[in-house]
Amino acid sequence: MQMQSITLDQGGLLSLYPHEIPVIQGILSKRGMSWDCLDTKQGIIKLPQQYIGYIGLPDRKIIIKPKHPGITISHILRVYFFLYSAQYSDLDTPMYDVETGNDVNLIAMFIQEMLSVVHKGLPVEYSEKEEDLSFIKGNMQVVPTSLNIMMRRRDAFRCVYDDLTRDIPINRLLLAAAKKIESHVQNSDIAYIIRQFENVDYTNIPDDVGFNKNTAYCKKAASLAYMILNDLTLSTDGESSSGESLLINFDRVFEDFIKKVLMEYSNLGKFSYWTSSKSFAFCHQGDEYFERSYLPDLLYDYMDKNGRQTARAILDMKNKTSLPFRNDDIYQMVFYGQMLSCKKIILCYPGNENRSNTALRFNDEKFFLHKIYGSYMNLAGNSAKEFKDNISSFVYRVECLL
Repeated sequence: MQMQSITLDQGGLLSLYPHEIPVIQGILSKRGMSWDCLDTKQGIIKLPQQYIGYIGLPDRKIIIKPKHPGITISHILRVYFFLYSAQYSDLDTPMYDVETGNDVNLIAMFIQEMLSVVHKGLPVEYSEKEEDLSFIKGNMQVVPTSLNIMMRRRDAFRCVYDDLTRDIPINRLLLAAAKKIESHVQNSDIAYIIRQFENVDYTNIPDDVGFNKNTAYCKKAASLAYMILNDLTLSTDGESSSGESLLINFDRVFEDFIKKVLMEYSNLGKFSYWTSSKSFAFCHQGDEYFERSYLPDLLYDYMDKNGRQTARAILDMKNKTSLPFRNDDIYQMVFYGQMLSCKKIILCYPGNENRSNTALRFNDEKFFLHKIYGSYMNLAGNSAKEFKDNISSFVYRVECLL
C-alpha cells in the first residue's frame, strides 16, 4: 500500500488521527520541542513556525514546505550542504544542483551517496603506530628493543612506523550516521556500507571535519550525515518506512548560512560574532537576582576597548516572508545600536529572486539612527552556477552598504 503524502505550509495546522498522536509526542520529545503546539484533545498540531522538512506517520507522510514562494526543501538542503561541506566551499560542484522539490527522502539520499563513496573507496590517512614486532619496520626503538631481547620476548623489536588507517574523523561521522539508520532501514545496501568501515570507532563524532583534495568526494555524504545525526528522528511506531522524520530549524540554518557567506566570501573581512550573550542589566530584589542579556547575530568591525564595546555595523538575520522592518525587529535593532554605539544596521532576509537593497527611514532627524537597511539573499535557482551567482550578488550588495 502506497503511503499518502500531504503537503503543508511552514507553520500550518495538521489534524491528527488518534493513533498518530503518540508518534507526534515521541518526535517532539526526541527533538526537545515544546508540546504547546499539540492539542491532544482536539487532535491538532500547529507546526512550529521555524521548521521545514517532513514527518513520517504510520500511514502518511507530512511534507512541510518552506513558506517562501519558489523555494523548496531541496533548496534548503543545498544551504545545509554549504554549511557543513567545508570552511570554504567550491560552489561549482554538482553537489549544489537542485534535482528534487519538496518530496525528499534523506535516508535514501544518504544511502545513494554512500554507495558512491564506498565504490570509490573510503578515505584513509597515515597514522603513527608503535608496537612490538618479530621484525624491524620503520624506526626501531633501541632501548625498549634491548629490554625485550633480554627478556627473550618473541616480538622483540619495538618499532614506530606509519600505517594507513580508516579510523579518521570523516569516517567516524559517516559510520555514526549509517549506524543510526541501520535498524530502521534493514536492507543489504546499508549492511554492505557498514562492513566497509571495519574497525572505525564511531563513538567519538567530530563537530566538524576538514576536507582536502583526497576527501572532497565525501562532502555531500558528510553533510547528509550531519543532517541525519542532528535533525533526523526515527520512530519505532508504525511501519519502519513511516518512522522517518526530518525537521530542520530553518531560522537557525539561515542565520548560520549568512554568517558563513559574509565571513568567508567577503573581501572586507572584519566580520565576527559572539559565542555567548552579554549582560546589559540586572535585578537584585531580596534573595532573587537575575540578569538580562543580548546577542546580535553578526557584527562588522567590532571592538572592545577599556570595557566600551562598539561596532561599525550590526547585521541580523530575519527569516520572514512578510513586509520587511517589523516593529519588534526595529525595536530590537535600535536597542542593539544604542548598546554598541552603532549607526549602521542591516537586516538580512531570504528571497526567491535578486532584489535591490531597501531602507527604512526615520522621520525624526534628531534620532541617532537615520536608516535601517534590508538586504535579500536569493535562495532560489536550481543550478550550482545560480547558487554561486546569488551568493556573490548578496555579498556585493552588503559590501555596498558597508
